[in-house]
Amino acid sequence: MTALLLRQIVRRCGSFTLIIPHLEVPRGAIFGIMGPNGAGKTTLLSLMGLLDLPEEGEMTLFGEKVSANKKKRLVQRRRIGFLTQETVLFPSRSVEENIAYGLQVRNFSSDEIRNAVGSVAEMLHLSPVMKKRTVEGLSGGEARRVAFARVMVLPADLYLLDEPLAGVDRESGDLIAAAVASLSSAGKTVGIVSHGEDRIVTLFTNGIVLEGGAIREQFSKGETL
Repeated sequence: MTALLLRQIVRRCGSFTLIIPHLEVPRGAIFGIMGPNGAGKTTLLSLMGLLDLPEEGEMTLFGEKVSANKKKRLVQRRRIGFLTQETVLFPSRSVEENIAYGLQVRNFSSDEIRNAVGSVAEMLHLSPVMKKRTVEGLSGGEARRVAFARVMVLPADLYLLDEPLAGVDRESGDLIAAAVASLSSAGKTVGIVSHGEDRIVTLFTNGIVLEGGAIREQFSKGETL
């Protein structure tokens, strides 16, 4: 089954235009989106995350057509976890509260939240900082892991990650990469924007290389980029 399908997509951003004639993201894939700066990677990821809509074309999410209606699209977006390139945390909240935020707004029970947050925190080695009253003082790698944990803890089917290893230390990068692999093992679909230098590329099962707002090539595991 296809997780995401994009057909005849056109998205204009000033003088830049993203054109995607046809793109399928298989369910359960770790799908890489690569290319140089200005290629359209983040623009494409925003479309895939239903944060934006194209001027032309259509998209389907797990077989359901993406709605132009904001309320209906918000329901569809509940199936997606989205990590932005910038590490944005709530500075006045604890590490635990930051990770739990998405579950709280979805009205999960206290027990469900505690169990889910504890499991993700353990996987990402965040247990030692869980009780910090605020996120101030975290290292860059710890802060990125908290931001990733806040996305990973969500009961989504599709996780979209914009440069998840940007600016992190080796330990944090290894932990995040291992967590991405665990999502795939659990049958989740993961889309990742990467410049191609980091080790997360080795996890890609398939993907695309963008250049100038167009797909330059597509690749699958085992091929040489």
